[in-house]
Amino acid sequence: MSNPFNAGRLRSTLLASVSVIALSVASPEVRAADVKAAQQWTWYLEGGAFWTGGQPALGFSELRPKAGLGVAGGVDYRFGGTPWHVSAQVRYGRNSKNTAVSGAGTFYGYSGGIAGNATHKESHLVADFAVGRDIGIGVGTAQAKLGVRVADLHAKTNFTGSAFSYSGSAYAVVADFRSRFFGVGPRGSIEGSAPLGGAWALDYMAGVAALYGNRSVDVSLTAGGITGSATFSDYGTVFNADAMAGLSYRFSQSMKLTAGYRFDGYWNALKTFDTNFNLVNVDRFYHGPFVRATVQF
Repeated sequence: MSNPFNAGRLRSTLLASVSVIALSVASPEVRAADVKAAQQWTWYLEGGAFWTGGQPALGFSELRPKAGLGVAGGVDYRFGGTPWHVSAQVRYGRNSKNTAVSGAGTFYGYSGGIAGNATHKESHLVADFAVGRDIGIGVGTAQAKLGVRVADLHAKTNFTGSAFSYSGSAYAVVADFRSRFFGVGPRGSIEGSAPLGGAWALDYMAGVAALYGNRSVDVSLTAGGITGSATFSDYGTVFNADAMAGLSYRFSQSMKLTAGYRFDGYWNALKTFDTNFNLVNVDRFYHGPFVRATVQF
């Protein structure tokens, strides 16, 4: 006599086996359909502090600006069913310093010096537009990007004081110096996130760019009752490199918070004068800590 319980159990086992096989066959198509339907947006908002490196304005160490504040925002869109992305980001920073300035130098063969008060302000605005593709590098996620960077760097110095020669003559001086670099060029970068365990991850980015544009300095000077102004400019290519690393904590699948450090450097970017009033191109390096909030949907 047959055992109905064993027969039922056998039928259940066979049905389960067939179901597993069917799901195994169908799962690639199901996963592909799920990925294709997932058109993912990523938005971030960032704030932080930064310091400015490179040669100080007019060659005076007193005119190196204090720490400033910076903000940034960006968006990334991944096309559903593909590893391709389009993205854009904008970052802005500003800092300044008020200080007493004094020094000596040689101007067109005449030796002398200056003493007075100066206000120095700097700002930088950077925008990126890129096409990216997911790539496999180690663990986690990574994306290679190729696009365009636009950079607008400003430095402004106002000086009020006296100039004097070593022969004994002196006269009042009011001077205004405005330096600017505006450049556009190609940029390549790699960015990604490597899991550290649990909700923690290491976020990173490294990029390089070659920016072609105009470097200029406008000078307005009143000395000894005589007023004059002039503009000096040229075109050239500025090399730019930037990088960041940060520790991220993911609160959910759609939100994470990152704290890290960022560097953004521009070589020979700003045109200015040294202490002997010779035209020079100086570097600008912006670096400092940041906090970033990221959401995905």
